[in-house]
Amino acid sequence: MNRKKRYAGIISSIISVSVIMNAMAPLACAEEGYGLSDPIVSYESEMPPAEESGIGEAYTERFDTVPSSITASVQNRNMVCGTIQQISVTSDTVQSPACTFSSNAPSVASVSDEGIIAAWSEGTAVITCKSVAGSAQASVTVSVISAEPVSVSPAAVLDGAGSSNISANNYAVWSRPVNSYLSENSDGTFTRAEYTGGSVIIEQYSKANALLSSKKISCELPIFGGAFSGKNYNFIVFGSNNASDSDDTEVMRVVKYSKSWQRLSSYSVYGANTYSPFSAGSLRMDEAGSRLYIHTCHEMYKTSDGYHHQANMTFVIDQNTMTEEQSWYGIMNASYGYVSHSFNQFVKTDGKNVYRVDHGDYYPRAVYLSKCAVGGSITGVSYGNILTIKEASGYHYNYTGVSVGGLELSTHNCMIAGNSIDQSESSGVSVMGQRNIFVISVKKDMSGKKTTWLTNYGENANITVRTPQLVKLTDEHFLVMWEEVNNSTGVKNVNIAAIDSSGDLISKETSDKYALSDCQPITTSYGTVKWYASEQTPYMYEYAPFAPDPAEAFVERLYVDLLGRSSDPKGKANHVSSIKSGRSACDVAKGFVLSTELANKKLTNKEFVTRMYKTFLNRTPDAGGLARWTAALDNGCSYGYVLQGFGKSAEFTRLCASYGITRGSYTSPEYRDKNEKLTAYVSRLYTVALGRKYDIKGLNNHTGRYINGTKTAEEIAYSFVFSAEFKNKKLTDEQFVDCMYNSLFGRTADAGGKSRWLTKMKNGMTREQVFKGFASSAEFKNMVAKFGL
Repeated sequence: MNRKKRYAGIISSIISVSVIMNAMAPLACAEEGYGLSDPIVSYESEMPPAEESGIGEAYTERFDTVPSSITASVQNRNMVCGTIQQISVTSDTVQSPACTFSSNAPSVASVSDEGIIAAWSEGTAVITCKSVAGSAQASVTVSVISAEPVSVSPAAVLDGAGSSNISANNYAVWSRPVNSYLSENSDGTFTRAEYTGGSVIIEQYSKANALLSSKKISCELPIFGGAFSGKNYNFIVFGSNNASDSDDTEVMRVVKYSKSWQRLSSYSVYGANTYSPFSAGSLRMDEAGSRLYIHTCHEMYKTSDGYHHQANMTFVIDQNTMTEEQSWYGIMNASYGYVSHSFNQFVKTDGKNVYRVDHGDYYPRAVYLSKCAVGGSITGVSYGNILTIKEASGYHYNYTGVSVGGLELSTHNCMIAGNSIDQSESSGVSVMGQRNIFVISVKKDMSGKKTTWLTNYGENANITVRTPQLVKLTDEHFLVMWEEVNNSTGVKNVNIAAIDSSGDLISKETSDKYALSDCQPITTSYGTVKWYASEQTPYMYEYAPFAPDPAEAFVERLYVDLLGRSSDPKGKANHVSSIKSGRSACDVAKGFVLSTELANKKLTNKEFVTRMYKTFLNRTPDAGGLARWTAALDNGCSYGYVLQGFGKSAEFTRLCASYGITRGSYTSPEYRDKNEKLTAYVSRLYTVALGRKYDIKGLNNHTGRYINGTKTAEEIAYSFVFSAEFKNKKLTDEQFVDCMYNSLFGRTADAGGKSRWLTKMKNGMTREQVFKGFASSAEFKNMVAKFGL
């Protein structure tokens, strides 16, 4: 049921702003009052290298006693990549003394200001704790081992609807609503939701990226705002322009769906001081219990200066009843959470507090962070300008030289990622200057922050650094992903930086295997990062952040996917060493495919082929492929023949490229693997003539003689029919004729033909003459031709 929320009027006290009219159609802004309240945190921006802001301390206790010694301990001295744990510190005088923490190997295991260890990569790290009061210190050593290997395909073509969203997360001046979404379902499948104009496509995919189902949801209002996948429900927000500034016009509708995307109910917003919803900004949602928080923007009713000023707005909806708990869409100042000219909006909640980030260009001209309690007033905020934006030189004030790409929450910090020009100039900054990627880590209690710059390009770098995506892996592990374009060559790469909860860089890699879009990458239940991008053809991308060394990962997949077990250290080390010495993937794989260990598993041919698909093609087999390769094995080809085929496939070529290793090739030396149809022909003679399965030696002998030109197909058949083994079967004439029909014609005898042959044999025709009669017939020649012989 729709419920109305009407805007009762506009606050009249508004500062008029002169607007420079230009091709960019700059937005006007409004702010009540000139004096902003002093923020709880007042920040200045920094440029590379990373440096402390000098604002606040992690610990601000009063120390009545100074510990003379401290002891540090952890629950697990052995950690797995991607896990976290808290250091416990005790002393002789204070049960939990305030300490600072450091790691001698943060790329192995980093540690937060609060003593939370985050394991990143294999190795050993020493974590040192120093008491804030006095000079006592202690250390604890942790060893980190690799996580279980996860096989991923960097890029998989999807069978879903085509669209165009590549690089759509990037913006230079103001953002736009996010059209593309990916979420993981409770059954391990994934849902793609994307607004494509007039409707929202909903597609369900398997873990292996197979399309399972698809549908379209028609837009209920003309403008798409955003979508959200919650714990119990899904939501889509639609909007509509309000050209007459009427309180009776529906400007926004929040539609609730079941997790299977069946429409359940909706809530409508009327008027709400909105001329145009979602204009020059975005819309994002998060939930805390039954509350749905919507943070977005709008152009407001026209004011006395003749402009529709733009600002942020926030709604809190009760998901169960689809009624509004509270909202703010009026004009005020930063102390209310209001940002005039909010060009991008983010909202996250940790269940206790709600954090909102706005990219402001006027009041305030800053990247702005606000905090309020869950269930508390959304206008009763703690707030701060975490990146102050200087006035533009030569451009309209809409140009800030900044874009904001993400907000995530760690255990104790708010993490904000974006890009910016050098804002350190005292005045007249060039908003068209070189941008660099920043990460700002702000204490959740708003006591301090740290800015880290992940790139440091100079003004002549000729590199375009695009808006980043920020990905939360765990409460202490994060990724920043962004595109860089070399303006001289046109080459575009995606950079992936691993950072801890302080924003410190742990590792960084550059790849041309990926593309970004406005689809926020998600962390899957099995530890990978997954997202999609489309330029007519949609691709699903997947990245394993805690994957071991590529050579190690490739070898491990051979053990896990082919042999069905984890690697043994010695064997793995030998194979990894050989790959790093230049040995090809096919050469290494040969040792697994043709191993005694695999043979002893006595897999069915279908089971073996299924494992080969998983190992070499990183997918489940298609029905046709499974049938074809299984038949080849059933008919006598070896495992090596399957390796030979899979090893030269385009899919395996791409897989090897994703590991950065040489594919190579394999050619089976066995005659039975030289001609699949010939092998099937010979194998069939074993079955129908001798009544048994082929033996490998005999199969290779017969196929080898044909390949070498010493025997024809007819002569091979003759060698079966007049072998000692066949003669020992002591067949009657009738049985012999039946066998000839089956062996040389591939069918059962017809009554008339069988009768004629038996009459001839009764009248003295020998079995060799009968064979010759069958072998010289057109029917035999036609059967042989079917085998390509």
